[in-house]
Amino acid sequence: MAMKILVTGGCGFIGTHLVRAARERGWDVVVLDSMISTTPSPRPECAVLKHTVTNFDACLRAMRGVHLVYHLAARSDWTDRPQHPAKLFSVNTHGTVEVLTAARIAGVQRVIFTSSAAVYGNCAPGRESDRCHPVTIYGASKLAAEEACRGFTELGLDVTILRLFTVWGEGGHSAVERFRSDSQPAIHGDGSQSRDFVHVDDVVSALLAAYTWEPGVYNIGTGVETSILGLWRLLRSDEPAFAPWRTQDILRSFADITKVTSTTTWRPRRLLHEELAR
Repeated sequence: MAMKILVTGGCGFIGTHLVRAARERGWDVVVLDSMISTTPSPRPECAVLKHTVTNFDACLRAMRGVHLVYHLAARSDWTDRPQHPAKLFSVNTHGTVEVLTAARIAGVQRVIFTSSAAVYGNCAPGRESDRCHPVTIYGASKLAAEEACRGFTELGLDVTILRLFTVWGEGGHSAVERFRSDSQPAIHGDGSQSRDFVHVDDVVSALLAAYTWEPGVYNIGTGVETSILGLWRLLRSDEPAFAPWRTQDILRSFADITKVTSTTTWRPRRLLHEELAR
């Protein structure tokens, strides 16, 4: 019998790539997505349920017969509107609790949760054993969701947490895609802030492999620190325009990937500098 999986947020950037790769493996895929911020492509090969993860009944229905849940659904947008932090916590934290609760009731074997490098704040390189000090509401909401995952692990549900660094690739929205596609993009601040750019194909390969890993927390990045100004120089020959610093911007972010590379066979293959040199 084919592996049956549920992908929350399966119509988003990473989710779309994951669903395609899972189908190529012959897995039976169900997608749960609010479709609030996505324009899904037709998916005749799998069931797509249009609901938010904060809807417990929808989560429970989506998990019928499911062996493995990939919980990708999240909000990462940010505005200064007073109610916006509550919306981030509602989806990212409360929604995760609903997914975990439904998975436990439905008898799901394992949940793989995509967290974020934002939980580290300005700790660089980020190590899984480090204390986390998020400087953004998004990072705080993801860290709270991680704590929920740990609590459910204590209750007997196997949960693996992947802390994704800055994911780029086809369909992405990182600075890589923005600098490539926008005719006059701007750099916020002075460009000294850094990121660890990991290709979506490498993220998907980690997600597909992670159901065989020991439950725990794993960084998914490259271990390479690239400044935003350095990225501009890699991609463009013109001089950048500078805009004011963004509220709650993270100054340094890159991964220590010693744990994942020493305990699993996963390695990042599509490194930014090599890919752009091609």
